Amino acid sequence: MKDYRSEIMALDSRRLAKQFIFLSACVMILGGCVLAALYWPQIQAAAQYVQQAGIHPYLLDDDWLEAAVGTPSLLAQAVTAGLAVIACAWLGAYWLLVAAGLYQAAERRAMNGPLWLALGLLGNLAAVALFALVCAQTRTACPACGASVGTKDGFCGRCGAKQA
Repeated sequence: MKDYRSEIMALDSRRLAKQFIFLSACVMILGGCVLAALYWPQIQAAAQYVQQAGIHPYLLDDDWLEAAVGTPSLLAQAVTAGLAVIACAWLGAYWLLVAAGLYQAAERRAMNGPLWLALGLLGNLAAVALFALVCAQTRTACPACGASVGTKDGFCGRCGAKQA
């Protein structure tokens, strides 16, 4: 477990999170543009059908779409499937990144890191909320400097002041 611990603690989770968010936005925008271009013939056909029929689109039944629009091209279907696989992989990476961040935060606060890693893997955002709640209950402000100090600490880690 020491090898995993050192590897997780060596991760720069803040930098990774920023890169992850930026890449996620880029992939979503690019994927949306590519899919819109590939499905453009179906979008146009559906719009023409609705205009010619003079019916509100919400009043149509489910069978009109295939009859009026047809099936998307094989390339459009393949790109859709590929983007779905990328989205699933991205979700898995996010899940692991949150769990690793919880592990790091727990270890820095002298809490049980493996427990918070397991909770992060099982509950993810619920574990983050629980971690924030637990940290709020186990930390106080140093009366001398205002730094966050554990309720069981005898002295402040920043200024060295004795805690009550």
